[in-house]
Amino acid sequence: MSVVHVFYPTGDNSRDFLFTDWARSSDPDKRPQVLRQVMTLDLPVSGTEAAELAFSISNSSPGAMHCAPQFEKEVVRWRRKHLRSMSVGDVVQADGSVWICAEVGFRVLDGFELAGLEIVIGEES
Repeated sequence: MSVVHVFYPTGDNSRDFLFTDWARSSDPDKRPQVLRQVMTLDLPVSGTEAAELAFSISNSSPGAMHCAPQFEKEVVRWRRKHLRSMSVGDVVQADGSVWICAEVGFRVLDGFELAGLEIVIGEES
């Protein structure tokens, strides 16, 4: 079981689009200034499986599930918060590790890539 935190990147260098360049490299000039927590999920998997499951939940709707039916409650909760689907540049933290959603799958973010970022904890209602 993992507690999974999902963050969206924000900041002045954002034009309200995805941080695809940050997902491709560790260039500090291409990273956001802030990671804002948008959702917390309790999932029965760990590691990158937790990140992948969070992605599947976020990309589902009650009528079009991309995850097992047992996660419908989480899907409904995601949709009720009016959150967009996870995409490239979004960040997941679980089990003491942090991953960024890449063009394919997830890659681990190291301390250098996270240094200096403002991390806003606590979901907005």
